[in-house]
Amino acid sequence: MAHENADKDPDLRKKSDAEADAALLPPKPKWWQARWVLRVSPLVVFVLLVLAGWAGLSLFNWWAGDGSDGAAAGAWASAFGATALAIASVWLAAQANAQARKAEQRADAEAAKAEARHKNELEAAEKRLIDELDAQRRHQQLMSITPVWSTSTLYVDAAGDLVKHYPLTAGHSRDHSTHIEAGRIFRRWREIYGEMSNTFIEPNLLVTDRETRAHLSELQDACGDLKHTMTILQVSLEATEQYDTNQIEEAKTIVSRIFSARTAMLISARKNIAKVPALSDQEAEDLSAGQGE
Repeated sequence: MAHENADKDPDLRKKSDAEADAALLPPKPKWWQARWVLRVSPLVVFVLLVLAGWAGLSLFNWWAGDGSDGAAAGAWASAFGATALAIASVWLAAQANAQARKAEQRADAEAAKAEARHKNELEAAEKRLIDELDAQRRHQQLMSITPVWSTSTLYVDAAGDLVKHYPLTAGHSRDHSTHIEAGRIFRRWREIYGEMSNTFIEPNLLVTDRETRAHLSELQDACGDLKHTMTILQVSLEATEQYDTNQIEEAKTIVSRIFSARTAMLISARKNIAKVPALSDQEAEDLSAGQGE
């Protein structure tokens, strides 16, 4: 019931929290254990001894007379001096020990702070190094992908130029000017394919993100499929002076695969490698539409 009331009443809850905190504190010392009492006690004892000696000498005439009274006074004085000296020695030793303990505690605290500060500095330096190396690694990956985008654009554009010449070339002999121009475009297109294939080497070695690598692999495969289809078209045109329109449609389908893989690769690289905000749906749509122009 008390716990339920404390949960409902904020004042009771604060009081219970204060009591719990107070229970964790060390018990308060008794009045005779107070620091000022321990420091004043030797002085009080010394004063009491002085007063006792004064009373004995003045009231009881310990120094007067001969024999036992004089000897008693001397013995008392000797005992008093030895006691005072012992008390002073003990007090000085206690003070020295207390100061030594405080100095040792301060030294330990400073050493602990220095060790913690050194550890924090090492951890911070290690984190900075890891972040710098990671930034360099991600920058290298992004830079390796850039040539793939640019060369694949040239590759697709050259394939489009080649397809435009097929209707002009069909039905003409191989020595016709349209055949010669188509052959020149085809050879240039194959050169571009070779240059583009070389740009895949570096990203295949550097890119570690699985999603980006998957889109990169799909793009490379689609570019290879386009080469195969376009080669069949060119060989058929040179051999029969005709071309298969189904192969043309297949080539267009492969080009769409290339555009789709390139867009997916870019989006994945932005998200997983560059660590920048992803493209909006409209931006991604505009990017895909711009590739097909």
